[in-house]
Amino acid sequence: MNSSKEKAVMDGSMKEFVDKKKGSTVIRLLSYFRYYKGLAVLAVLLALLVNIASIAQPYILKTIIDNYLTKGIYEFNIFLSFGLLYLFTVTVGAAGNYGQTVVLTFLGQSIIHKIRTKLFSHIQNLGMRFFDKNSSGKILTRINSDVETLSDIYSSTLIVIVRDTLLIVGILTAMFSMSKTLALWSLWSIPVVAALTVLYRY
Repeated sequence: MNSSKEKAVMDGSMKEFVDKKKGSTVIRLLSYFRYYKGLAVLAVLLALLVNIASIAQPYILKTIIDNYLTKGIYEFNIFLSFGLLYLFTVTVGAAGNYGQTVVLTFLGQSIIHKIRTKLFSHIQNLGMRFFDKNSSGKILTRINSDVETLSDIYSSTLIVIVRDTLLIVGILTAMFSMSKTLALWSLWSIPVVAALTVLYRY
């Protein structure tokens, strides 16, 4: 009985230790953004620009349908103006998306270069006992392969989270500004769709 309790306590302590270690690791990884604050802010601004352009496109179509087509107004100059505006938003979105890809790639590779440089300097200061216990292949794997896996975290994952969060906020703002009733009905359908998706998967 006592052994079971001791094992449960040890498992809980180990889980808490692992969670703290994971939390500290994430904080250490995020701390590298401080070296490239300008690029990180630029990536977020480009993500915001892409989201604004994406949200503006259906709003333009909504304005054309509600204010002109449903009222029987078919003036060429009006449709030409809205068409050019729509083309402008598509162009801005594409340019922002391309710029964001370039900035994120450069940001991710810059951070990876700094991590590899610090890791290489750290390895050079280690004693010979460390190299006796660890093979050269294992060390090279740490420097090359393991560090390279972090590239996706810096160049895509974190910024995608920020971009998608901003997109959700923008979409909700646009939905409620157009029609609160329709927006509420759309939100009510999300749990139903999620439940059906889970049931379908299992």
